[in-house]
Amino acid sequence: RKRKELDMDELLKVWEAFDADKSGTIEGEEMSKFLDSMFDFMWDRLTPKKPSTTIPVSDALPADDPRRKEKMCTPPPTAEQKKDFVGELTKFVDPNDDKKITWEEFVKGMEESMKEIVEIKRQQKQQSA
Repeated sequence: RKRKELDMDELLKVWEAFDADKSGTIEGEEMSKFLDSMFDFMWDRLTPKKPSTTIPVSDALPADDPRRKEKMCTPPPTAEQKKDFVGELTKFVDPNDDKKITWEEFVKGMEESMKEIVEIKRQQKQQSA
């Protein structure tokens, strides 16, 4: 199966959304927001879903009531998991650790991140087969 290339127009839209001051780099608060958003995006896609039973807020239903709904959801990360994950992600988008992301670092980091996601998903699929 052919690997889908990153869409540069889409990347530019993401870049522009996070380079709020239009300085040509993502740094400081912009970088924090970017890393948090990327973490949320990746965590949701890479973390295996688990069943979660939910009930309507207005109902106090017993556990065996058929009106309860079971859905699959991503368990929330621990603070340590988020810290570790963001640390690894930062290595992709700020490899020189200067606390700012240039456009070139951003593009290369996004390409590398997507490759990593594909590989993790492939491994997860093999493990569940």
